Amino acid sequence: MMKHDSATVFTLAYLELLERHLNITWSDDGIPQAVSNWITDASINNLRADLAALMTDEREQAARQATTIYGTEHVQTVGFGLAPEFDQFVKLGLIYGERVVLWDVLHSRILAGGDYLNRKDLIGQIACELLMLKATVQQGGVVLLAHPIVWSATAAQIDAEFREAGSVSATSLGLALAFAAIEDGLPLHPYTLLTERRQSELRPAVQDADHALFSRENFSFQHCLTSLLRDERVAFVQDVPTEDFHRIVIEHEELQRALRHHFLSGLAGLSPQQQNKETSALIQDLAALFAKRNEAISTYIADAVDATTVFITASMAATVIGQPLIAALGALGGPAMALSTAVRKWAGKPEKNVIIQAFEALEDSAAENSAYDPVDVQKRLDILNAGLQSLNDHYGVFMSFHWTEDRHVYLKSLSPDIAKGVLALLGPDDLAEIVNQRRHQHDYIGDYLKHVSDLDEAIHWAHLEHAFDSEEGFIIYDGEAHIEAMQSMQIPISLWQRLLDSLFTLYADEMRAADYDYPLMRFPEVFAYQTEHADDMDEKRIILLTFAKSLTSEDLAALMAFLSLAFEGCGPQWLVETLGEFELPPSTSIGEEEFTLVRIAAVLAQRA
Repeated sequence: MMKHDSATVFTLAYLELLERHLNITWSDDGIPQAVSNWITDASINNLRADLAALMTDEREQAARQATTIYGTEHVQTVGFGLAPEFDQFVKLGLIYGERVVLWDVLHSRILAGGDYLNRKDLIGQIACELLMLKATVQQGGVVLLAHPIVWSATAAQIDAEFREAGSVSATSLGLALAFAAIEDGLPLHPYTLLTERRQSELRPAVQDADHALFSRENFSFQHCLTSLLRDERVAFVQDVPTEDFHRIVIEHEELQRALRHHFLSGLAGLSPQQQNKETSALIQDLAALFAKRNEAISTYIADAVDATTVFITASMAATVIGQPLIAALGALGGPAMALSTAVRKWAGKPEKNVIIQAFEALEDSAAENSAYDPVDVQKRLDILNAGLQSLNDHYGVFMSFHWTEDRHVYLKSLSPDIAKGVLALLGPDDLAEIVNQRRHQHDYIGDYLKHVSDLDEAIHWAHLEHAFDSEEGFIIYDGEAHIEAMQSMQIPISLWQRLLDSLFTLYADEMRAADYDYPLMRFPEVFAYQTEHADDMDEKRIILLTFAKSLTSEDLAALMAFLSLAFEGCGPQWLVETLGEFELPPSTSIGEEEFTLVRIAAVLAQRA
C-alpha cells in the first residue's frame, strides 16, 4: 500500500467531510453524485464547522510542510484561473508536472460568505468535482491545501487590493496568489488552460514576472500542452479517467522531457503569432508520429507478400492494433501465417518514442473505459457540471424515455442510493408503462427487472404486480429471474392476489383445458413455496382457499388439477382438511389415503 504524506492525508480528510456531510453517493462507474434534496441547511452548517476545524488544526500546517518538502525535488504544479473544463484542467497539470496542488475554495470563499446556505448547488457541484479526483489523490497525484489567503499575509493583502480594484480577472488574481504562495516558501509551478483571451491577459504578467517557475518558456510550453490536449486527434484523452491518466504519465518517466524538447526547441525567439503557427505544425508532426505504428504494419507486409495478401492484411491493420497480432493473422489462413515470424519481430521492436508510447497507452485506457461504460466519461462529466439535480429532476429524465432499455441505461448511470430514490417516486401508471411497453423490449425489460431487484426488492415486486396488467400476460423473456425469485422468496400479498386473479383471466383457457403453456407452467412452484415456506404462508393459504370457494365447480376442478402439480398430487394437510368442507356428491366415498387433489379435481369435474 502506498504511504501517504501529510498533504495527501489532509486532502483525504477534506474529501471525507464533503462526502459524508453532503450525502454524496457513488455510481457503479465510480462517479460521485449528489442530490439537492439531500443537502440540508444542517448538513451545510456541519460541513462548515468541520472544515473550519480541519483548517485550523495541526494537519493543515503538516500538509503545507509536506508540500514544501515534496516540491524541492519534484515538479509540483498549481492551477489558477477559472476551470470550466475541470477534468482537462487537472490533466494539463498532471502532464506538466508530477503532482497538482489545488486550493480550497469552499471553506475560504463560499462558506465564508453570508449567503452560503443559498449556494448549496454550487457547493455540491464543487464537492463532486473534487471527489472525482479521490483515486488520483490516493495515488499521490493531486493534493488540496488551505487557500493562501488563510495562511499567507502577502496573499491576503494581494487578494484584498485586487478585489478592491474590482476589475481584475480571475486569471490574473490566481497567478498573483500563486506567486504569493511561492514567495512564502511553497515551490510551485503555476499553470492554467491557455485560451487566446487568457494568453493576452497573462502575457504582460509573464513579461514582468521573469520567474523561473513561470518563465516565458514555461508559458509557451503550457500553451503547447493545452493545444495538444484540445486537439481532436487526441480527443480520446477526455475518456481516460484521471487516475489512469496520472498512472500512465508517471509510468512514462521521460514524457515531460520529450514533450518539452519536441515543442520548445522550435519556438525560441518567435513572436506570439509565429509561435501559434509553429505549435500547430508541431502538433501535426505528433499526429503523424501517432499514425506511424499503424502504417508500419501495412508497409512491412507490403514489402514481403503479394498484392492480394497485402490488401487483406493491410485492411485489417487498424483492427489488430492492441490485439494479439499472430492470432489476428491466423484468422486469415495459411498465406498470412507465413508472415507471423516477420510480424512478431516487428511487434517486438515498438517505436521507442516515449510520446507515442504514452499516448497509445492513454488511447488503450480510453477504449477500455468505453468498452465497460455505457455512458462515456465526458457525458457523465457534462451531467455533473450541469449542476445538482433533485430526485424529481432525475425522475423526470427517467420517465421521459420511451423505452425501458433507455430507462435502464439512465438508472445504471446513477448511484444505487439515487436510483432507489428515483424508483420510490414511481406511481402505478409509471410501473405499468415500464413493464408493459413490450414491443421488441422483452429482454430489455427482463434485464431492467433484474437490476431493480438488486436495488430494492419491494420495488421489484411492485413492477411484477403490474406485469399482470398486460393482455399479453406476465412478462416473458430469455431469462426467468423474476419467476425464480417468486419461487424462492416471499412475495407481497398484493402480488399474490394478482397472481391468483390472473389464473382465470389471463390464463383461463389454459387452466380449464389443463394444458399449461409458459409461464403458467412455472407457477405451481410459486404456489408451493408461498404456501409452504413463506413467513406469511398462513395468510396466503386463507386467501387461496377464499379464492377457491369463489369459483364455479368447473373452475374449482381446474384449480385443483393445477395445484396437484404444485404438491405432486397429494394435498398438504391444511388443504386436505379445508377441501373436505366442499360439498361432494353423496355417493362419493374417499378415504383419507385416497384424498388427493387429482381425485378431488376429478370428482368436482364430474359434478360440474
